[in-house]
Amino acid sequence: MEKVRHLSVGDGFAPGVDIGPLIDKHALAKIESHIADDVVKGGMIQCGAERIGKDGTFFEPTVLTEISSVMAVAQEETFGPLAPIIRFDDADQVVREAYDTIYGLAAYFYVSNLKRVWCVAEVLEYGMVGINTGRMSSEAAPSAG
Repeated sequence: MEKVRHLSVGDGFAPGVDIGPLIDKHALAKIESHIADDVVKGGMIQCGAERIGKDGTFFEPTVLTEISSVMAVAQEETFGPLAPIIRFDDADQVVREAYDTIYGLAAYFYVSNLKRVWCVAEVLEYGMVGINTGRMSSEAAPSAG
């Protein structure tokens, strides 16, 4: 969480800025709605979750935990600085949760036991699968834009 708390939010063209503004006020309302839904349904805010300033569309980088599949953050794309963390007990649970959504462009998961990677990665039918990384970039990878 400490690294997330130290991310710099501001003008995306300014040197040293990690996170720029959200695209518009609707995006700001959506991220706030997702966070509120998470908290009402038992989720926990680990850091962030606040607008920055009264004007503009800047939002603190946010990490949510205790996420379940009934929460908006697990069912809808947020398009903001929001990282919902879902813990799993076994590979079958990962796959069940991954397919409990209408989306399928990309899947990301983190694992400490690399022997378990292939039993999950091989069955996920997504355009891209990120393992222990939140960034994937390749000219050959599918993209939404």
